[in-house]
Amino acid sequence: MKTLTIVTVTYNAAASLQTTIDSIASQIWKDWEWIVVDGGSHDATVEIARSSGIASQIISEKDNGIFDGMNKGIQRAESRWIVFMNAGDTFYDSETLASLQLDSREPSCILYGDCVLVTTGGHILRKARPFTEHPDKPWGIGICHQSIYCPTAWMKAHPFLWKEYPICADYRFVRSLWEEGKKLEHIPRPLSYYEYGDGNSSKPDNYRRTLKENARIAHLYPSLTYVIEWIKSYFK
Repeated sequence: MKTLTIVTVTYNAAASLQTTIDSIASQIWKDWEWIVVDGGSHDATVEIARSSGIASQIISEKDNGIFDGMNKGIQRAESRWIVFMNAGDTFYDSETLASLQLDSREPSCILYGDCVLVTTGGHILRKARPFTEHPDKPWGIGICHQSIYCPTAWMKAHPFLWKEYPICADYRFVRSLWEEGKKLEHIPRPLSYYEYGDGNSSKPDNYRRTLKENARIAHLYPSLTYVIEWIKSYFK
């Protein structure tokens, strides 16, 4: 069994997948497996993944969106820890995995760190602001999933509820574990680069749906005050 599973969910990602491959291959700590879950791409995505020579498993079939794809990766993972790194996203540097010392950590908490947003205007450091600091505020998960490392056993027991939460299933997952008493541990440094704008919740067309899902997860009513607080959180 490997210490870590890296799951990459793709769909027509030929233009960006190599960036992620290079980042994974550059890690000086090697006790990982890489699972690619492709949604049935029509471009060269699968061929690029195969030619990389580092993929442990490649699945290509129609899915029901990113969280459904993530669940397929979870089902196939054979490791103690798991992280999701989508096409175009990368680890912060070649020593990121080594610095976490996952092989000597018991998988008894969710590890999370900061991330760097890659935007058209440049790179922006985004410090993690987890919901645990303000559980009664409508700010969503407050952590990029590319910087979250979770015990694989927990994910197998609690797969993403993509039908109920097609945009914010990651927030629902982490918050439900926290409400059960599971611990979150902050790693106070950036762990990943994330292509901002490609994620479900960062797409403008999904803002309203994101608000509604966040409200349900946080047990809040989506009032005008909720909307204002959620918008203000993005300018802090």
